[in-house]
Amino acid sequence: MKDLIKDLAEMAVDEAYGAHKYAKLAIQHKHDQPKMAEAVANMAMQELTHSETLLNSAKTILDSHPADDGMSYLFEYLHEKAMDESTATKVCLDKYRAMA
Repeated sequence: MKDLIKDLAEMAVDEAYGAHKYAKLAIQHKHDQPKMAEAVANMAMQELTHSETLLNSAKTILDSHPADDGMSYLFEYLHEKAMDESTATKVCLDKYRAMA
């Protein structure tokens, strides 16, 4: 179970990083490629959903299969990384939506 929890949490971080890249791309090209920008903004939101789903799955497994403190610490560390990246993505998406 430890490997599964770690893998899910790492995948959540990867999804959050991807979402942030998409959101920045949307901002960069809102005016010169509006259809592409809208598509990648939507993809960013989907990636955030994927990240959240993966984190919730990892947390459910962690809670139902008590792990050692090291696994709990690792999960919390990866969870924080994913949340930080998700917050940055949401800021970018808000900026994208506010652009004229």
